[in-house]
Amino acid sequence: MQIVFTFVTMGQKKKILLVDDHLIFREGLKNMLISSSLDIGEILDASNGKEAIQIARSHDLDLVIMDYNMPELNGIQATELIKSEIPNLPVLFLTFMNSDKFILSAVKSGADGFVTKTEGFDEIEKAIEGIFQHGKFYNSRITNLFVEEMRARNLENDAKSNKKQEVELTDQELKIIQLLFEQKSNQEIAELLNISVRTIHNHRINISRKTKAKNVVGIMLYAIKNNLVKKIESE
Repeated sequence: MQIVFTFVTMGQKKKILLVDDHLIFREGLKNMLISSSLDIGEILDASNGKEAIQIARSHDLDLVIMDYNMPELNGIQATELIKSEIPNLPVLFLTFMNSDKFILSAVKSGADGFVTKTEGFDEIEKAIEGIFQHGKFYNSRITNLFVEEMRARNLENDAKSNKKQEVELTDQELKIIQLLFEQKSNQEIAELLNISVRTIHNHRINISRKTKAKNVVGIMLYAIKNNLVKKIESE
């Protein structure tokens, strides 16, 4: 059963879909989201992955909040299908599942953020705001898991090929890569390095050209593969 909450808005508000098979949880989270400072104008909901896909196809959504254990299709299956059809629609996992293996599986399925249900609403709010602003939200644990996964894979590949890619990057470019890895925006990086946003933009163009990356994800993958970034300390 689909329930829609709509409330009076000022300006452009976000439309989100909440996917969870527990009605009480969905209603409780909706009430907290409505009462929050988040820029949300409409909340739709679904009780399983199949319903979620149907709603995603028929509505112009800004975010899907996805549980894992559900009938019809689980969260990972639903996310893979949604991302195959609507790749730019962000998906935030909100689940009790929190093993390293599961988190990596969720990220590989296309999840743009991950929060466990054992965390407080503040963390959920932070994750949603992070996705609205930057398109993704991974805390330090998830980011470090991703780093270790990539490094382990690259060590295996290097052992097979004995090949290493080398590109000459300036100290400033390396600093910018680290800050991008820490999910800083261009404005935040400019303030931290005391240079203009335009200069940051030019550095990113040079970094993309040198690393042959098409976007920031490509830059991050290159940086992880070549051990250019440091782990993020737990918050």
